[in-house]
Amino acid sequence: NTQMKGSDKKKLKAHLKKSFPSLTEDQLSELLPMKEEIVVSKIFTFTEESILLYIHNKNTVFFEMEKEKQVFPTVYTLWKIPDLYPTFTTMPSVMPRIANGADLMLPGVIINDEKGIKAYCDGKLAKGDTVAVNLASNKAPVAVGTAWLSSEDMYMAARKGKAINIKHFYGDQLWAAGNREQLPDLGPPDLDFGANEDSEGEGAEEGADNQDSGDSDPKLPS
Repeated sequence: NTQMKGSDKKKLKAHLKKSFPSLTEDQLSELLPMKEEIVVSKIFTFTEESILLYIHNKNTVFFEMEKEKQVFPTVYTLWKIPDLYPTFTTMPSVMPRIANGADLMLPGVIINDEKGIKAYCDGKLAKGDTVAVNLASNKAPVAVGTAWLSSEDMYMAARKGKAINIKHFYGDQLWAAGNREQLPDLGPPDLDFGANEDSEGEGAEEGADNQDSGDSDPKLPS
């Protein structure tokens, strides 16, 4: 663990502004107060990929896949800014599978079929975009990851296959290394139709069972 110097903090701030253009100056200052102690720590996943953790007051606020220079917020950050990313909603019954290292599958995504392609993040999602995952019972995000497919391809996949490659989730080691704040109740998400539990049990699938052309990204240790 290394305490960041002033010059490093300035570079980090510029990097985060570029990574999160929708974050306001006030939000960024609240998440990572530059006048306070910020620690950077390097960890390695089970597949030896290095990840940088940016820590304030014990909690990792953002983590960065060092090779790809891709920065993600932790659930601690998403609870403060739940609308930072487009969000997929799943059934509470799927959460134990995600907590077991599974990705979120298309059958587990609650959508309004009548919306067609727009059911998937308003039709604007590109493959690889960062997205958050929440539960039908609570809009506080429980995971963050990247889209396996674009909105159009998700629609064309007809509820089969992977939706989100999960990078970090509530309950994993990144969460446990912080203050272990429990999931806040932010009220149910604004679903404009009834959530159905028909696809219970199909919502998540172990990454090991379903390696798509070997390009599955490594999980953080859980």
